[in-house]
Amino acid sequence: MKIAQKYLDLQTTQNYHPRKFIDGVELLESRWFSTTDGNFAEILRYDGQRVQGIKQAFPIKQLNWSYVLCGSIKAYHYHAHQKDLWFCPPYDRLIVNLHDLREDSPTFDEHMTLVLGAGKNLALVIPEGVAHGCGNPFEKPMTLFYAVTQQFDAQKPDENRLAWDTWGSQVWEIEKG
Repeated sequence: MKIAQKYLDLQTTQNYHPRKFIDGVELLESRWFSTTDGNFAEILRYDGQRVQGIKQAFPIKQLNWSYVLCGSIKAYHYHAHQKDLWFCPPYDRLIVNLHDLREDSPTFDEHMTLVLGAGKNLALVIPEGVAHGCGNPFEKPMTLFYAVTQQFDAQKPDENRLAWDTWGSQVWEIEKG
């Protein structure tokens, strides 16, 4: 069999190599149990200072829930003094984009796109100085739970905003092909 040159010139290969992680970003995978009466998942274990399974101290100060409507993009923002730990249930799916803004980081200016949920029981740790956001390009609302290391203070919010398309609108699209 011989493939025509005009198609060989157009072909690409999907990237099967592990993605490069931004310094300090961690994924924590926990177990998910399916039984005849439903599902059970442990999201995290916390001992007062540490979330079991991640490298950095993470004193939880607040737990939040976000209901992300179809077509929504909640981005970008970053924190100078707060870490986030995001969890999207396995039966939902969110596109997450991260960008390292820290000049002294070994991964400064690196961009990272990943999917939370989508059949996996993953929690995502986002360090201070990493811009982050999520998008829901799908046809049903999705859920995001997130723990933070500081309580929100409306008088002095540690929430700094950047435009949703700072790194292009294509990072929020479903990859085609």
